[in-house]
Amino acid sequence: MSCAYTVTPYFGFTIDEHPAMPGVTVVSACSECGFKHSAALDEALAQRVAEGPSDLDLSRFSLARFG
Repeated sequence: MSCAYTVTPYFGFTIDEHPAMPGVTVVSACSECGFKHSAALDEALAQRVAEGPSDLDLSRFSLARFG
């Protein structure tokens, strides 16, 4: 049996606004690490949807780090 396991080059989450689609947020699947951080991720994403920027600094998860 096998399974597909994908990660970013830095093994971190990706949380950012889509560069070509304003208002669309890109969020990586996060694998098992996402479960450990799900409460903070949920809070940050809920704030982003309801209020705009999150109180939590999400800059380290931006798409720009790949460029």
